[in-house]
Amino acid sequence: ATAEEVWAQAGLIKKVKEPLPEEYALMKPGQIIFTYFHLANNQELAGALMNRLVTAIAYETLVKDGQTILLKPMSNIAGILAAYQLAIFSQAKVEDGKVVWDKDRANKINESFPDVPPAEIASLKGKEVVILGAGEVGSSAARMAALMGAEKVTVTDINPEVIAKRKEEFKDLQQV
Repeated sequence: ATAEEVWAQAGLIKKVKEPLPEEYALMKPGQIIFTYFHLANNQELAGALMNRLVTAIAYETLVKDGQTILLKPMSNIAGILAAYQLAIFSQAKVEDGKVVWDKDRANKINESFPDVPPAEIASLKGKEVVILGAGEVGSSAARMAALMGAEKVTVTDINPEVIAKRKEEFKDLQQV
């Protein structure tokens, strides 16, 4: 079936990504769309959803036990990638006022993700890492930095309850 046929026949549309501008006209009144919408920075989409009279359910707004349960896996991946990126950029040099870093090393990480890359590609051995924010992304980044050999990982947050939760979570890691 074509995209047009699916949109015309379906009462429920489930997507990973928000509807694209070319799909706005395919939405029909009463249709339910379940996806990541990211409406805060997409007024055009928000307007289309209202004008087409659809029911929009955003993955990022679903909460269970105080947790945005569908964002957590994506946040974990973001934290892992942040640690990898840190490993690459921590080896950058400044030459003639410009930051120079190994693009081949970054490409190796991108090609091997989600597999753990070899230590010579993504090592934080001997580094001290500071992570601002102890939410899901920060927590994942801290754990990955420790696993990548960081000598010390400091995680900060403005919420004392989050810090207490992370202290319990990281009690098995000496570096954090």
